[in-house]
Amino acid sequence: MRTLALASILPRAENTKSSATPFFTCAFRSYSFASIFGASKSNLHHRMSGNETEECTPPDINLYNFDDTQFQTCRYVLTSPRSLEACAKLNIRPVELLFKSKEEFSATYKNFPDKKLEEMFVQHENTRKEKLMKARLERARLIKRYTNSSSRNSTDPDRKPSSVEQSQQTESSNKGAAIKADLVQNLPDRCYSAQQTLPEKYQNLLNKLPPQHAAQLPRTQSLDRVENRNSNMSTPREKSRRRSLVRWMPKGSTSPTDTRTSDGPTNDPSCRSSTTKDGEFWLRKCHEENEQSEERERRLRQAQERRRELDKMLETYRRELQEAREITHQRARERAYLRSSEEQLRKVHDRQQREQHIRENAKIIQQRQEEWRRAAEAMQKQKEEHVQKFLEEREAKIQESRNLAQAAEQLRAEMQRVYNLDSFDKKAQHVALLNELGLGGAST
Repeated sequence: MRTLALASILPRAENTKSSATPFFTCAFRSYSFASIFGASKSNLHHRMSGNETEECTPPDINLYNFDDTQFQTCRYVLTSPRSLEACAKLNIRPVELLFKSKEEFSATYKNFPDKKLEEMFVQHENTRKEKLMKARLERARLIKRYTNSSSRNSTDPDRKPSSVEQSQQTESSNKGAAIKADLVQNLPDRCYSAQQTLPEKYQNLLNKLPPQHAAQLPRTQSLDRVENRNSNMSTPREKSRRRSLVRWMPKGSTSPTDTRTSDGPTNDPSCRSSTTKDGEFWLRKCHEENEQSEERERRLRQAQERRRELDKMLETYRRELQEAREITHQRARERAYLRSSEEQLRKVHDRQQREQHIRENAKIIQQRQEEWRRAAEAMQKQKEEHVQKFLEEREAKIQESRNLAQAAEQLRAEMQRVYNLDSFDKKAQHVALLNELGLGGAST
């Protein structure tokens, strides 16, 4: 069976960021074993040089593969830092997690009966499984904690990036700048030309218009506003404008693109008339755009007003809802108070009824006790009268017996005095003496 190595006793000596064991840890282990067994410096150097590759590259043994058959001959039970740290936190030795067969267990405890040995083996196996489950859970918690800490370190804004990260950021920024430059170079020139020639276009149009038409232009709208509005128009709108211009342009007149590219007034009457018509057309377009903008502003104001009204309605609804909720709560509190009052009154009434019933029962019991007392007193009185009567009768009989005895005594005395005083007594004594002597028959 595998023995406990120094790696399982000291799990925090290893690096917590990688499962590989550094050279200094291997040297520390070799030095520790050498100091334990009393080896000399030469033996230590020979052991470090001969077993450097074996000690510095131990297999990755964790809590899920430590019972594999390929690690049966390994000197370590666990080499994974997380597994060792979990065992150290739970105060569990790695050798306690190894499976022990029934023969090995019975060899350890020889003097126990089979039944007791079976119970001890089942208890030992349950304890081992419980420790293994706790260690695996602790290992999962440690891995989750280290993963979260590493992710926080990677997303920390105050953390200084490494050289590799700086090079990656520089490369990505250079690629982004190159792509942006290619896009700018490949853009069509008409986008820039339209933005750059908008002021010139309107200035040329104003120069081409007659003075009376130029005086009819609205004073409130500046060229910058028109420029910004036209520059912000989308591409479908520009296409629709071009199509409308083609529809509105009379036959024989020049296109707006030609007037847009001209640099100043000309002396050609046909060109001047076309320019005047073009200016009137653009003047109407400006008026239409002004009306459209005013319509948009009016709709915007209406929408804002509607939104304010809806906000007010919503606020009113919320306030009413709050008031209704408060009223409902108040009514609920009142109902609860009434219910509690009724419950208290009912309890008081029940208590009074119970007390009244108890008083009535007490009165009934008292009446029964009084009746029983009266009956007992009557019975006792009857008994006393009977006893008194019996005593009186006995006394009467005794007195009668005494009177009878006295009368007999008087009669006897009278008979003795009349007849002979000694006749009866003497004759009785004589007869008794003869009977004692046995001469009664002879005398007769």
